[in-house]
Amino acid sequence: MLKTKSGEPGRILCWAAALIYLLLAAAVLALFHSYTVTDQEQLYLTPIFTDSKGWDIYRPDGTGGRAALTPKEAAGTVGTVCLSRVLEPAYEQAGYTTLETDGPVSVFLDGELLYTTAPGSGGSEADADLPAGYEVPAAGETPRLTLPPGYGGRTLTLVFARDEETSGTPMVILSSRAAEDALTASQANRLGMPAAAYMTAAFLLLGLLLYGGVRGRWDWPALLLALAAALQAFYQLREYSFRIVYHSALDIRAAALIPPLFVALPLGYLLCRMGRRHRLLRTVCVLLPAAAALLPSLCYLFDRYLPARVNALCGWALHLSLAVTLVCAAWEARGGNRLFRLFWTGLGMTLAALGAACLLSGSVRAYIAVLLRQTAYDSGRLLYWCGAVLFVLCAAMSVSEAIRRTAEGWAEAELLSARVSALQNRLETARAADEAIRIERHDLRHKLQTLAALVEKDEKAEALAYIGASQARLDETKPARLCPDLVLDAVLSSYFDQARRRGIRVDANLAFPDKLPADAAELSTVFANALENAIHACEKLPAGTPRRIEVAVVPVPHFCVEIANTCGGTVELDGDGFPVSHEPGHGVGTRSMAAFFEKYKAVYQYKLTDDGMFRLRFLIGRPHEKSGRAEPKSGPRPSSKR
Repeated sequence: MLKTKSGEPGRILCWAAALIYLLLAAAVLALFHSYTVTDQEQLYLTPIFTDSKGWDIYRPDGTGGRAALTPKEAAGTVGTVCLSRVLEPAYEQAGYTTLETDGPVSVFLDGELLYTTAPGSGGSEADADLPAGYEVPAAGETPRLTLPPGYGGRTLTLVFARDEETSGTPMVILSSRAAEDALTASQANRLGMPAAAYMTAAFLLLGLLLYGGVRGRWDWPALLLALAAALQAFYQLREYSFRIVYHSALDIRAAALIPPLFVALPLGYLLCRMGRRHRLLRTVCVLLPAAAALLPSLCYLFDRYLPARVNALCGWALHLSLAVTLVCAAWEARGGNRLFRLFWTGLGMTLAALGAACLLSGSVRAYIAVLLRQTAYDSGRLLYWCGAVLFVLCAAMSVSEAIRRTAEGWAEAELLSARVSALQNRLETARAADEAIRIERHDLRHKLQTLAALVEKDEKAEALAYIGASQARLDETKPARLCPDLVLDAVLSSYFDQARRRGIRVDANLAFPDKLPADAAELSTVFANALENAIHACEKLPAGTPRRIEVAVVPVPHFCVEIANTCGGTVELDGDGFPVSHEPGHGVGTRSMAAFFEKYKAVYQYKLTDDGMFRLRFLIGRPHEKSGRAEPKSGPRPSSKR
């Protein structure tokens, strides 16, 4: 409740726990990332426009001679293109034994035919003739052969058949079985691990949804995130068909809807978490562009295609939807929405981590630069990363909300237990009073006989004294009632007794009306939270410091309550005027009281007064008033802790 020195260790512990969690998460990510990369690598000998990579590039001139070509000219040549070079012994010493090329191709080593995709096409470089439309292995597969031992220092000649549909320079890669296995495994891990992570997240979110449903609190927006995670897991597994030679039943046309949905579903989740103000306008501004982004995929689903310009505009529509959602999220955070404050905190940390990675890693910086350049003509990859960040942040919001609801459930259970305990105490008191009255009733005959004897003797003074003593004993057996409502009376009596047992003086001036202005159970929860906070604050005072709690209830002209306690520190209030605590495990009580104030349109005030008392005042039965931070006001649920 108070920001005192005693709260600092708890705050440090929270930050230390958060830091340890982040370090463990980073370590786990680094561990899994190590399985997506390998130090085994292939040797790329493919010539590029600015570097021939040591190849002599030419084409037969028809007279037995050669016409030299540049790599760029070779890329645009139709017909036969030859590449020739001496293979370095270092290649063989490094373990490169496999040659991968484009097809159709014939491979010659020192002029002898080593491999061809078209049998019968010619046994020498000069008369190699690769017929169009005939290729072994099958079209779409990469021609691959094993170089013989001792190939180092020998001349390798590749004869390619080029047609008008062929683009780029001929591919030439030296590899090995170990490199191929390592690269295949790392590529499979790059696809499989994200799929496993998304599927795990989907089951976790679905489990939280069902857990809340069993407790009677269905969190239906979380279903959007679970669906987004499941769809992305499906899409990642589908990528096997494109990255690795693998045919799967997941390769269906409907999968084209997943990339835009992966971004749109978290946007829908954020919309559901926003307040009701301007909800229709926000929904239209966000969902209409998102729906437009689905048009190309829907057309593809029915074997229809939109013009390229329309496709581009539809892709950018999702960017517009994302921008509108971020603006609305900023407005929600500014209005005090705790979840969106968490969202912006997470987004800020993500951007800061990305900036630090760009400063420390040249490869990350280069990847970001390529990603931004690609956005001009293909925004798909950027949208994927935007969707991934959105999903992680929204999942954090969902888990945080589930934890908050669980904590509130525990707090409600504790309050219910306290109410039951208080009622049991009051019942025991009532039973004791009933037993005392029964004894008094049993002794009444003897007392009447004694009183009659005194009257007969005309001892009036003794008779009156005897009657007064009997009346005093009856008054002692009568249990003190603080409130007409049994539950509220029990709660007040229980917390007053707790305070007195801990050496805290309690001054109570209670005037409850016969008809309470709010539900008695909810009002008892407010008193329980406020008195519990007051008792804890008094216990933190140094030994020897006077400890006092004051409670006053005034029924007219409006129902007004003041609960005050001695305070030895400063008080930190949030933007809604609620006290902030940095101790772990606090905050549920304040949110419960805030919900009560909002429900009954109560005017409330938390204030540290000059007499060293921290006072809570609230008033029910008066129209909602808006005022400053330290004045009575009514507001939304606070984002602060208890």
